[in-house]
Amino acid sequence: MQYKVVRLIKIEGQAILEAQDPGLLTLMPLMKRPKGMDANRWLGECIKATSTADVDPQDRDDLLAALGIFGGLIHDSGSFPQ
Repeated sequence: MQYKVVRLIKIEGQAILEAQDPGLLTLMPLMKRPKGMDANRWLGECIKATSTADVDPQDRDDLLAALGIFGGLIHDSGSFPQ
């Protein structure tokens, strides 16, 4: 059996942010952030993009919950942007 490894940190997160693909929005915090942008600002941009995604409200809530889980993998919960 062969597997293909996808290293999220090597995927340009800005392209996903611009595409607004709901299936990938939750993974953005784990992706490569734009050059010069710190991790907290990037997480804020991920939250903003997910909050304004063109999906029904229940799906948006689910996306934001998943974003919180994945964002928590690389950020201390006390450092999340308000």
